[in-house]
Amino acid sequence: MYYEMDDVNSDTNEPPASLEVAEHERDDGQDSRLRCDFKGLLSGLRRRPGLFWIAVTIVTQAGQLILFAKTSSVLTLPQATFVRGLSLIPMVFFISWEKSKGYGWAEMAIFISAGFCDNLTYVCGGAAAMYVWTGDVAVIQFNTPLPGVLLAWLLFKEKLRPIDLVLILVNACGLVIVSQPSFLFPVDKPVVTSDSHHALGILLAFGGMTFSLTATLCARALPYRSAEDPYLFLTCTGIFGLFLSCAISFISEPWTLPATLNQWLMVLALIFFVIVGLFSYIKSLETESVMTVTVLVTLSMLLTTIFDFIFEGRHADFLSLCGVAVILGSTFSLFLKDLVFNDSEEEAED
Repeated sequence: MYYEMDDVNSDTNEPPASLEVAEHERDDGQDSRLRCDFKGLLSGLRRRPGLFWIAVTIVTQAGQLILFAKTSSVLTLPQATFVRGLSLIPMVFFISWEKSKGYGWAEMAIFISAGFCDNLTYVCGGAAAMYVWTGDVAVIQFNTPLPGVLLAWLLFKEKLRPIDLVLILVNACGLVIVSQPSFLFPVDKPVVTSDSHHALGILLAFGGMTFSLTATLCARALPYRSAEDPYLFLTCTGIFGLFLSCAISFISEPWTLPATLNQWLMVLALIFFVIVGLFSYIKSLETESVMTVTVLVTLSMLLTTIFDFIFEGRHADFLSLCGVAVILGSTFSLFLKDLVFNDSEEEAED
């Protein structure tokens, strides 16, 4: 740093104290701005509790995907549906049955439709995995952000910007790369199903995506008049899960119980993740847009991929790492963009 000769102390050849004070004040000002920006970010997160519930949903959905795969040899599809439904029935005790808090027919239709579609999402996904590769099922069922955002824009008048569509398409490309579906990437083992069964699997996967999207839109349309709404949704989901599992069991193989303590612990952990995951998903849709929820929740698939890399010995090939980077980049870009636009809109309103 250069100073004028008159400003330098001739004895010590040091800058004057006034300049040092000014530099310290400038540094303190920069630190205070950084602290203010960080506090502003924290205050923005506090004003949006739905982001916390989205984070819980991401972790619990990843846990469900991992445990469903771990228990696939222990629980058949009807058994898993039954366990999933039975674990949600106790939520009925958290619902108030006072007449003053009753729901109309239209509102109850939304709850029933959401519970019914949520179960069909799981059943279609599980059935599709019997005929096609898991990557094919994942890339179809997880790509709900784009149609979900468009329908939310049409039905609920949610805001949609061109940059949102770009980030959603980039996110979808990342999902395709991570899933590596067989119709785009070569597989290292032959397909064991016929063409007709493969077409059936793809059709079931698209059905699962449709039901998942319908359940999400129904959850977004819930009245949310009280804190009991999520529990009513979980109860409806549990009731339909029991009915659906019993119906499927009539045309499937007989049930078997887990044989070891480790298998029972995995089933109990699955029950925990199902309850917490569905509850947090409904709570996140209470305050956040369909776009924010559906895009951020795709990170659950990313967590399962990382789990496979670390614990299951999956080879971390270049394509998978590129897909991980694309998903992370697009998701966090959308997240930061969403925070910036919300903060600017709130400041404009103030």
